[in-house]
Amino acid sequence: MTDSEIIFIAGLITAISAYFAKNFIFQPLLEFRGVKGRVQNRLKYNANKIHIGETETMAEVSKEFRELSCDLEEKYYAISFKKIVAKTGLIPEMNILSEAAKNLIFLSNKVGSDDYEHTYEAIEQIKVALKII
Repeated sequence: MTDSEIIFIAGLITAISAYFAKNFIFQPLLEFRGVKGRVQNRLKYNANKIHIGETETMAEVSKEFRELSCDLEEKYYAISFKKIVAKTGLIPEMNILSEAAKNLIFLSNKVGSDDYEHTYEAIEQIKVALKII
């Protein structure tokens, strides 16, 4: 095998590896981070609307938390090699992410209630799970 053939094969392997890494690891990670950012933003933005607000606003906030829960899990499942990536600390482990998603559903169900203690606890658990403290 000549030097130019070796260089061509090495370049081809590098290009294929980069393609798969971008599309199956890095792009899904960026999308997951985007949803994580939206969760952080919406928790802050809707903090006063969870307990107080107009009925229409509360329905909107409830729907938004439910959608965020689904989006969070959807983007998480799209990441390839989750167990390996989770060990690097870039994403939470599956059980931790599931708890955050469950807490978002809990908040969705509690919008409009006066259960301050439990909703505050759920918000704090979401922040810890997603490292958005």
